[in-house]
Amino acid sequence: MATQTKVSWSHLSSQQKATFGNGCGPDWLPQALTKLLFGWFFEASCRHHDFNYQRGGDNKDRRSADRGFFKAMLRDVKRLHWSLQLPAAVEAISFYGLVRFFGRFHFGDGPYKSLEQILK
Repeated sequence: MATQTKVSWSHLSSQQKATFGNGCGPDWLPQALTKLLFGWFFEASCRHHDFNYQRGGDNKDRRSADRGFFKAMLRDVKRLHWSLQLPAAVEAISFYGLVRFFGRFHFGDGPYKSLEQILK
């Protein structure tokens, strides 16, 4: 049964946040490569983004989740040494494009799910 109350990431415990979803990248990507590609994320949270997708909603909710993730990636770019900022920005823009395109197949369209449904 779905709910119209929008559950927030803040409703999760620290342990639930640390283990939610699969993290960054597809499941088939080797862990070492995932760490290399996304290890520079400080604020950007793939798990938070996964939570927003699992929670569901409409296209506006998906766009908001993707934009929030992109903005966090750009803030992370600014934290890097100047010599790494350009390649990291290119990666952030590319990753955002992939998320926008492929995310449509993974977003939970429909009424918001309850916290219990999300954590299943």
